[in-house]
Amino acid sequence: MEQIEKNKSVLKLLNEYGDKLESVREVNHWIFFKSFDDMCDYKDVVEKKGFKISNMSHEKDTDETHPFTLIINREDKVDLDSINEVTIELCELAEEFDATYDGWETPLFDE
Repeated sequence: MEQIEKNKSVLKLLNEYGDKLESVREVNHWIFFKSFDDMCDYKDVVEKKGFKISNMSHEKDTDETHPFTLIINREDKVDLDSINEVTIELCELAEEFDATYDGWETPLFDE
């Protein structure tokens, strides 16, 4: 799956900077939607899974097919198994809502 390769790439960078990948920390995720209703429905589902909403927005002056953006976060580990479990679930859920999961980021945790 393409998302697993993306996760490996991010983890490689974090590892190069000495990140302790097993440490629990805030992880932000971006999802893009075609419609406001789908974004709201997705939001409701992920909130029940413990995610918090960082931002909901709409690019009004765009030709993009997915102009609605949802940024969510939750405290998780980012070792490969943990982040794969989270991102694969978010990707599959995005497909159900005709959305695109665009990836994740987290602060460096090197203590």
